[in-house]
Amino acid sequence: AGTDHLLHGEGEGSGMPAANEEAETRVTRLDEQAEEPAVQKTAAEEAEEAAASEYGKEAESALTYFTVLLEDRRESLYICQQARVYWETAQDYVTIHKSDPAHRMILGAGAEDVSERLKPEGLRVDAGWVARKNPDVIVKIVDRSVLGSGVTTRDAARETVRRLKSRDGWAGIEAVRSGRVLLLSEELTEAPHMQVFAMLMIAAAADETALGGISPEQALEMLAMEATGLAPEGIYYYTDREEKP
Repeated sequence: AGTDHLLHGEGEGSGMPAANEEAETRVTRLDEQAEEPAVQKTAAEEAEEAAASEYGKEAESALTYFTVLLEDRRESLYICQQARVYWETAQDYVTIHKSDPAHRMILGAGAEDVSERLKPEGLRVDAGWVARKNPDVIVKIVDRSVLGSGVTTRDAARETVRRLKSRDGWAGIEAVRSGRVLLLSEELTEAPHMQVFAMLMIAAAADETALGGISPEQALEMLAMEATGLAPEGIYYYTDREEKP
């Protein structure tokens, strides 16, 4: 990530060999006319320093990489370690049914959906119901005026979180006490690559190490660039954890 140079050499064929020191400074991207891809190999004894393994598989895409990251995380968690998530739609106190794609996103993040037993006609809940469920993470979907493409400030998101945390009976909820109230733009529920990013953010809300050292901004840019060829412009998520010193 971050490497952006043109691979070049003199003459035909594979070009002239270079010493290790010189090779480190050589450029690493092939132009569109190149016939063969460039592959950098790391010796097994150097794998640990390079954060790689000789047994590791090559990620075909950013989507594959993060999907596998989430899958590995899910498989490593015991049921008792899964965060319990309350997902609220853009409508206050309206949650989701287990047939909703959002339910699969919660499961994909390695978490448990506290509303999975609700019937389709019973998705409007109240403060007491949420308090009794005592979720570890609260996810609130907000419209494009709060978060999304083109949004440049977190002011509206900050105010939304303040109102959520001040709801009657919510002060004692684990998610509120631990700073795990997560706002997601409604845009993150639409395209597959955005849904994967939403899953990453739910996982990160439950466990700050879930992204494996990659920042949310890096993850979103990788996914968006691969899917659309464009870097995302806007603010797509917000968590009250950002307000903590």
